[in-house]
Amino acid sequence: MGDALRCRPARSPVRRRALRHRVARPCRPPGTGDRGDPVHTAPGRSSHRHSRALMILDRHRPLIRPVSFVLAQGLSGLGAAATSFAIDVWVFQQTGSYTIFATLALMAALPALLLSPFSGALVDRLPKRRVLVSCDAASLLVVAAALLAVALDSFSVTGAAAVMVLLSSIQTVRWPALTSTVTLITPGPHLARISGLEEAVQATSTVAAPIVGAALFHLAGLSPILLLNVVSFVCSIAIVLSIQLPAPPASAGQTSVLRAVFGDPAFGMRWIWARKHLLRLLVFIAVLNLGCATFVTVNAPLVLSFADAGTLGLVMATGSGGLVLGGVLMTATGGIKPFERGVLLGASGIACGVLVFGLAQTLPWFALGTFLFGFMHPVVNAAAQVLWRTETPVEIQGRVFAIRRMISWGLNPFAIAMSIPLSTWVFGGLLDALNSHLPRIGAWWGTGQAGRLGLMLSTMGLGMLLVIATATRTGFLARAGSSPVGAPTPPHPARGPGPTTP
Repeated sequence: MGDALRCRPARSPVRRRALRHRVARPCRPPGTGDRGDPVHTAPGRSSHRHSRALMILDRHRPLIRPVSFVLAQGLSGLGAAATSFAIDVWVFQQTGSYTIFATLALMAALPALLLSPFSGALVDRLPKRRVLVSCDAASLLVVAAALLAVALDSFSVTGAAAVMVLLSSIQTVRWPALTSTVTLITPGPHLARISGLEEAVQATSTVAAPIVGAALFHLAGLSPILLLNVVSFVCSIAIVLSIQLPAPPASAGQTSVLRAVFGDPAFGMRWIWARKHLLRLLVFIAVLNLGCATFVTVNAPLVLSFADAGTLGLVMATGSGGLVLGGVLMTATGGIKPFERGVLLGASGIACGVLVFGLAQTLPWFALGTFLFGFMHPVVNAAAQVLWRTETPVEIQGRVFAIRRMISWGLNPFAIAMSIPLSTWVFGGLLDALNSHLPRIGAWWGTGQAGRLGLMLSTMGLGMLLVIATATRTGFLARAGSSPVGAPTPPHPARGPGPTTP
């Protein structure tokens, strides 16, 4: 034996032969057999892991574009929400007038009602990239002008109102373009998860905007918040420019832009009216929003009637946490299927949250009610979003979604305005009657303003549950020929693909 292999001789021939065979194997050149011929070895563990990583990457590659797009729009939404919050605080600090504050909020809400029929047609007519980049650039110019006015110490309440109205008008055009773009770049099987991601990102922006806005406003006023919004719009423009988007259909070029925008503003409403199951879904969400808008208006005064501002902060944080958690869950699971059932179950959870909150008088019950309210919102929104996106042809989603937004959100100002006389005259008298004739039941809500607000919310929650139970029983949200309680429905070839189900 050579110097490379020296071993002690074995004590027996059998042991010697076994040792010789055992130590001789490492002497073969790597990659050769007993006679020196090359052999093919199996891939190692590292190469196996590399192959699995490539498979996972290929499987999730179609999601890179929609996920990056949604995250970029979430950053832009965070900057816009923080700006809106900071301007509201600045106006109230400058004037101390609730009338001016409420008038500013009303002015910001009007563009969504007045411009929606026209903005949808504009979105369907023009390339999505051009619309999104133009909206972000216009918003950037408005915010930059406000930043310059603050730097020159010339920013006024009138300027704040102009900024809010302009940003709201731009958002009215941007929202249907954004929603239809997500439909364009998302593969059908992943549409539910991306809709859930939208809810999670929007919830995070809703939670983070007051925190970021309050912190920066306390430190340095409006300037850093406006600068943050400028940066967010720049990032959004860069992401939109980097994404390949399909061109509009050839039929869009047959008419001028003005004729397409102003020629038929009622097209979206007629299209929805001809599809009764979508019309019923729109009516159901609009009625549900009546109770939701009342809850959002009343929850802070009701909590402050029993506790201090610190407790209110804890309650609002609990609701915000539920909102984020619900969005993350919808992203991970793809939502409840069939999606009509997801709308009904989510709406039931929201109604229960409103009912519990109206009956609450302590922190744990307030927290439970607001958590249910927040957690179930992404369940409803994600399911409804998938239903609309899969039923509506992408070339008309701008017009249809604009009308959808106008109707579903249009009742919110009405609900807010009606909450004042309802709580004072209707539920005030009802609470007095309960305390006089049924004191044990009246004690559930107490007396005074807190009792009136709690009774109103409890009644709203019960009414919402009654509407949901009726819709479930009668199959209000089901398509023609499907079962009433949301069983899986067969696709309708004449209407395009239905909701994606596994």
